[in-house]
Amino acid sequence: MKKKQLHYFTEGNTAKGFVSFRESNTSGLETLYIVSGMPGAGKSTFIKKLCDFCVASGFSPENIHNINDNNTLSGIVVPELKLGIFDDAVGITPSSIYELKHIDLNLCLNQKLLYENQQAAKIHFDQKSQALNLAYNAFAEGLLLHCEAEEIYINNLYRSKADAITKALLSEIIPESKLNKISVVRKRFLGAATYEGVVDYIESLTFDNSARYLIKGRPGTGKSTMLKQIAAHAMQKGYDVDYYHCGLDPDSLDMVTIRELGLSVFDSTQPHEHFPQKNSDKIIDMYAAAVKPHTDEKYAEILHDISAKYKKYIKRGISYLAEAKEANDAIKHLFAPTVNHDHLNEITENTIDEISRNTNFLVTPADCGRY
Repeated sequence: MKKKQLHYFTEGNTAKGFVSFRESNTSGLETLYIVSGMPGAGKSTFIKKLCDFCVASGFSPENIHNINDNNTLSGIVVPELKLGIFDDAVGITPSSIYELKHIDLNLCLNQKLLYENQQAAKIHFDQKSQALNLAYNAFAEGLLLHCEAEEIYINNLYRSKADAITKALLSEIIPESKLNKISVVRKRFLGAATYEGVVDYIESLTFDNSARYLIKGRPGTGKSTMLKQIAAHAMQKGYDVDYYHCGLDPDSLDMVTIRELGLSVFDSTQPHEHFPQKNSDKIIDMYAAAVKPHTDEKYAEILHDISAKYKKYIKRGISYLAEAKEANDAIKHLFAPTVNHDHLNEITENTIDEISRNTNFLVTPADCGRY
């Protein structure tokens, strides 16, 4: 049975600015393509074309979504081929571990118009940068409010009970024996605030896990701390660990996945609240098990006020992300009409040919259609 494809982000527009974890997702790759070009030059279309080709050939590419437009791809990783394709080099340090190849799709643009539109493009780039900075500031205000709510629950948390829950879970899910290898760590985002609102790919990332633990609770009830301890313990035992960071606060964790154990443990609260779907799914409710009774009720008025302000800032940040996308779309409109699609097709098919020479593909570029 063909594996489903994973979906995630490697970058985030967060309360602490733009954050990239791309570098950690190059682990295990032998070939890495960096695709450059102006917005509208065809980068996401090029990547989607290669993704479709890999799927048609029986592989399971991991879909890396564009943080500024989650309906498009900013990259793919094909573990079976030890291949990665990213839409720019942000967050990537050249390495001798993999072969780095560059593809410049600006070569597909009308060079005269590319030059003539530089000044207009700069205006829109500045607008985009300004909107993103405003979004970061709004998210930062939201995070401060989130920390206020955290403080309430931290002060009402039975730490010994929280520690005991984590210790029991570690004993249950991580084998005592140690693997004879060094752990590989990949850092990602399972979701993000986007111009369309908050999205997450938890179902895509956990669908094939035989064990899923859904952590319920409130801010400050030890969910991220538990995840960090699980990750650290698994690494000590030699297991590969996928860290999924919080899209608002990248210093916090939302999920840990240990694929060698078929295991995911994730924060299942808003804005990425999920419920059990399999008989094997288990809920860990940190509020019910480790917080002083009636804390919600005792601080209801304060928490309601914090929540209202928090939602206001997150909504404001998302509106700024929409403005950033509008500015980026304006740049695309400058350059997309100038694309030489025959040249873009040629580059795409040459890249597919280059990749397939070292593999046993069962389809040809023509089978995937043309632009």
